[in-house]
Amino acid sequence: VFLVSDNAIVGGAVALVLSISCLYGYVQIKADGVRRIVGAASVFVAYWLIGPFVLLHVVGMLAYEIVVRRSLSPVFIASVVLIALLSPVVSHLFVPVRYPEFFYGIHYGRVPGDVAWWLWSADLLLCVMVVLAAMSTYLRPLGAKMNLGLSAVLVVILSLVGVKMVSSVRNDVIERTLMYDKLYVDAEYDKIIAECSKELPTDAFTALVYNNLALAQKCLLLEDMFTFPQIGITGLIPEYEGGYFSQIACAEVLMQIGFVSSAHRLFFEAQESVPAHRKTVRCYKAMARTNIIMGYEESARKYLEALSHTLFYKHWAKETLALLGDEKAIGEHPIYGAIRGRMPRNFDMLFNVDNLTRALGMLCLENPGNIIGIQYLLGYCLIKGDLNSFATFYSSANFKEQPRACQEAAAMIPGHPKATEGAVNRFRQFNLDIQQKKDASYLKRTYGDSYWYYYSMMQALNAQQQNTQKQN
Repeated sequence: VFLVSDNAIVGGAVALVLSISCLYGYVQIKADGVRRIVGAASVFVAYWLIGPFVLLHVVGMLAYEIVVRRSLSPVFIASVVLIALLSPVVSHLFVPVRYPEFFYGIHYGRVPGDVAWWLWSADLLLCVMVVLAAMSTYLRPLGAKMNLGLSAVLVVILSLVGVKMVSSVRNDVIERTLMYDKLYVDAEYDKIIAECSKELPTDAFTALVYNNLALAQKCLLLEDMFTFPQIGITGLIPEYEGGYFSQIACAEVLMQIGFVSSAHRLFFEAQESVPAHRKTVRCYKAMARTNIIMGYEESARKYLEALSHTLFYKHWAKETLALLGDEKAIGEHPIYGAIRGRMPRNFDMLFNVDNLTRALGMLCLENPGNIIGIQYLLGYCLIKGDLNSFATFYSSANFKEQPRACQEAAAMIPGHPKATEGAVNRFRQFNLDIQQKKDASYLKRTYGDSYWYYYSMMQALNAQQQNTQKQN
């Protein structure tokens, strides 16, 4: 349950593990008096370590004493329960946190003030399992077959409860978003394209963003972008929405195009948008990279030194720290050097969709070798349906082979010098089929991967929206 919730914090899982560890250490003490003294003292210490999940430790100790050891000590039971209840009260005197949070946990969930019921359910389920395990000593006289049957029933019940809990917590949209983000960070561009070719999620627009970015990395954006169902500008360069995932996706696009300072700002704002106000290693790594690219090595060192103390990023951080101060190595780096070469030299841009055509045009005019920038410039014009701007920029673009989407768009512009005969003839046939009112399934099957089909659908949708507005 913990692993599939996007609001989970690792502290919750660590608390469960530590609680079980404390219980295991408790049952290893054989002397009754020493065990009970250690157990009572461990409750308050365990509370400071793991928070209210100490409940599992308390329930386990009581179950072990009463059921397994068959020793009913009212003094021990009262002291353990009293310490468990007083621990949150005493803690509130030293920590400036809202009082109720001491009872349901501060560091278990990502959203402050929300009860992590999915994690508490797992904790209570473990408590039940500990009690049942302790009671197993009473079931031995029933025989091996009866014990096996009862165990099977218990496993089935726990499995059904677990499946229900997982299905109620799981968020498929965020799971897919995280998957595509991870694949992109690992430069698994072919896997991204392959996954989207199977089925492009309609409820996770960031999948299309990363797919388009993967196509651009392989210089295939203008060749294959309309083989996937485009959803407008949002699928190419997502607008600023103030959410973590949209900001991360937008920042990755802007960084690859060359607008590194704007990407850095969005990475920072994505980190600050985390409800628990915690820092994320995903954003720390991204901001370390943007600072290296922009030449702010001391700022990059701050992030890298923090990452060098993490479990999964320390090797990368130490390798990157060795690059600092070596401008030649940074300039020759396949990521830092390449993106630094795409950065604008005479202007900078604060991200704004309204002036993106102008900003992309100026960026590509400064650096005609910015292939990713040129792909996004022309793709942006195509997605908007701005054929006039497309005709201007496409006339000056130099491609070894003319991309299919550009050929199809050029065929729509009378007299465009780069319009190929094959594209012009197919466009005439497309118009003829439209005039003959061929059914929608035929048009999608025959022209669904063409720019003309996208353009006609966009025009029809705009006309429908205008009619709706007039009626309202």
